[in-house]
Amino acid sequence: TKTEGGKVIVSTVYSGSAAELQGLSVNDEIIAVDGYRVDKADFEDMLDTKDVNDAFEVMISRDNLIKTYTIKMGGHNRKRYINCVVFSISM
Repeated sequence: TKTEGGKVIVSTVYSGSAAELQGLSVNDEIIAVDGYRVDKADFEDMLDTKDVNDAFEVMISRDNLIKTYTIKMGGHNRKRYINCVVFSISM
């Protein structure tokens, strides 16, 4: 993910990933996780609390439409991945 104007934005969705299969897309804005609004720091902290296979809800905005997805945390090469999106947050 990246941050634009204080918004957390999905920057990468891998082909064949759960993110792609569940409909998440590059440039989706992440608004909330498990019912709590998140900024960059909150989102990073939340990811640090999740273990592989933990499920959580992500509320996103795409083209001014609000959508909610249930996401499962995955793992790969000692990095944490959400089975749908790689979150590499930057400013």
